[in-house]
Amino acid sequence: MRFEGVWMMSIIDILRLPLPKEQLKTFMDLDADRLKKLRIDTILFDYDNTLAPWRSRKLDNRVKEFIYKLLDDGFKVAIVTNAGHHRVRHIQEEFRGKVKVFHTLFKPGIRKLKTVLKVLQSSPETTAIVGDLFVTDIIAGNRLGMYTILVNPYVIGVRNLLHRIMAVLTRIFYLSFYYTLGWFLRFVDLATPNEWKKSVLDVDYDLLLREGYRVFLFDYDNTLGRWRNEPDPRAVQLLNYLLERGAKVLIVSNGRTSRIRTLRRFFPEGVLLTGSARKPLLGRIKKILKSLNVKPSEMVIIGDQLLTDVLLGSRLGAYTIKVKPVDPDDEAFVSKINRLVEKMVIKLHRKKFSLEKIKK
Repeated sequence: MRFEGVWMMSIIDILRLPLPKEQLKTFMDLDADRLKKLRIDTILFDYDNTLAPWRSRKLDNRVKEFIYKLLDDGFKVAIVTNAGHHRVRHIQEEFRGKVKVFHTLFKPGIRKLKTVLKVLQSSPETTAIVGDLFVTDIIAGNRLGMYTILVNPYVIGVRNLLHRIMAVLTRIFYLSFYYTLGWFLRFVDLATPNEWKKSVLDVDYDLLLREGYRVFLFDYDNTLGRWRNEPDPRAVQLLNYLLERGAKVLIVSNGRTSRIRTLRRFFPEGVLLTGSARKPLLGRIKKILKSLNVKPSEMVIIGDQLLTDVLLGSRLGAYTIKVKPVDPDDEAFVSKINRLVEKMVIKLHRKKFSLEKIKK
């Protein structure tokens, strides 16, 4: 049985190789603040269809400005491509040597990528690789343990019909994998938190505040108190402490708005309460974040359910903490169904970045 379990996990690990840790429309959607919080100090970019159209020898000025901004923010930036030297030799000149260019890498092979990391004096754990091809960039990055980011093929200002067709085919190729073999494992990754804690009282809030997190979103039922009951007084004191430290505190529940409003009297005035949130859907939460003028990378989401609280946070790009339910024997029927799926997620999950590891 043990051998079968190891064999099954090996297959799952192989199937995970094409799955990115993050998906963006373009590389310009990179959140530098979030990457810094993840302790990323090096960013590797693919070239063709990532920074420029396929076989293009010219970088758009917006691309150069974006990369210079990353350099100014303290990141080490390099271009890693399977193209030959003759195709990319101009890039290093354009950046006056500030951006190293590594060519003929034979991704998804990792031998030459290891050399790249040695030259840059970077470790895989602190490196992000950004590319448009899951069969090369993402697989290579995952094999080395990098933070992998998949972007849509570059089409900004592209008028060449062939280049546009290649971009579309690349996207279709990935989606064909994602919606057949990959979707479930991607779901498991999204439902995996950054930290696992016994209760909200065990979280190191001072560490989170020092790391620049200034918004704390809590679930209510079985997180701050028992289901359909008054909150734990210690949890109320905790929220008050966060407010005194200058943080914004939200309680966001899928419970009916009418019931959540009745809890208003238990919490400090600065706490924002929202019911009928429909987690893990993003609509209502995005509106709240916009009204508060905060980014998801500044937020911590804490709750007792993987399929609502953690899944919501991962989809937003927030830092997520899963706590044990206050009373696992007393909860809504839907929550009990969710717990069955949670068991499968827990069995198949892979570890995420955690501030707890750095603290140790």
